[in-house]
Amino acid sequence: MQSGKMLYICAFKIFLLTLLPIQCAFSDENMSVDDFVNYVNPPAVHRYKEEDGGAILCVRFEDQLSLRSPTSYTSGRRGSSKHNGKGSGGNHSRSCPPEMLAFREVSKEDVLRAGGVARYTRKPYPATINPLSEHDSIPSHKYAVVEFTFNAPVVGTSAKHSVWKPRVAKDAYYSLSQVWVSEENRLETVEAGWLVDPQRHGDDKPRFFTYWTADRYQTTGCYNANCPGFVVLMNNFGELSSTKSNERSQYELTITIILTERDGEPVWDLHAFGTVVGYWPCNLFRFISQSSSLIVYGGEVSYKSKRTGEVLSNTEMGSGHFPSGDQWMANANIRQIQFSRGSGAENFKVDKYLMASNTKCYDVVVKQDHGFGGLHIFYGGPGGGAQDCQA
Repeated sequence: MQSGKMLYICAFKIFLLTLLPIQCAFSDENMSVDDFVNYVNPPAVHRYKEEDGGAILCVRFEDQLSLRSPTSYTSGRRGSSKHNGKGSGGNHSRSCPPEMLAFREVSKEDVLRAGGVARYTRKPYPATINPLSEHDSIPSHKYAVVEFTFNAPVVGTSAKHSVWKPRVAKDAYYSLSQVWVSEENRLETVEAGWLVDPQRHGDDKPRFFTYWTADRYQTTGCYNANCPGFVVLMNNFGELSSTKSNERSQYELTITIILTERDGEPVWDLHAFGTVVGYWPCNLFRFISQSSSLIVYGGEVSYKSKRTGEVLSNTEMGSGHFPSGDQWMANANIRQIQFSRGSGAENFKVDKYLMASNTKCYDVVVKQDHGFGGLHIFYGGPGGGAQDCQA
């Protein structure tokens, strides 16, 4: 198969360039939907159906895509499974054995509904996390975020994210809230948060996601475990299909990303749901392989491009309300934001910049509350449902 041949060529190039950060990555440019589905779904010891009709694959740790691929970027492995690989898992007919990982099966229908392999695996079209310099394209991206820069290297961040169920209009792709761990060139990021993406997921539920890119969303990186890169450690990773959020009630999710080592190699660990979800090996990157110089928190909406002066997509961000610093239960918020510094300046300094692409559509505010956990941001808006919100 042609895609398999290209993967082995890529692996050979990596062997020759072992002293450099890995730039040879999974490519979906010429991969058919059938080939992608066969490629991305790991071999399963057991498979069972969920209530929503989707399927969960029970997989040995070493059989996940980031470890079994010839382009594996990972350092170190967890102990191999003791399961014999036969049968259905005994009493685990509706769950995976504790030594297995649960992955949600990717179906051909999922990929076609999303619009193809590239749209399923990656954020739609080239994007940027610099709201002030982005221009409307196909698609467009609107942001309401706070950028944090530092006078010393940063090796971690943590915050509590309120989770909502924003309305995503038919002319939009998604509405999300997340953290970006990046650098001043904005080429490389590791990301985590929640999003509503009806085309990709087939429903309007908010879902936990991970993401990475090494070239500003051009050709590298992907969501979750849809390409080699992110290594899953959390057993029920595939069952994180939705949160407990309703339209106007809050659910809170603590997300931590921190630089650490595994088997002597640096990695960015991702913690959520009270456990380690997985990690990104630092040899995926050049600029954030040892620390971060830019961390961003807030919301993003992606929609089909509008002509100047047209009403913007009627897609909500966060709770669908404009932010206010004193209405916790009505506003989307990210609170108790913390940073872990590496070596460097004795007097650690954090600078913050509020970035809203169009404040008549979506906005962001910051609240400093020393008596209630420190730094919090409030963000969101109704989009085209607001007066004077235009492209």
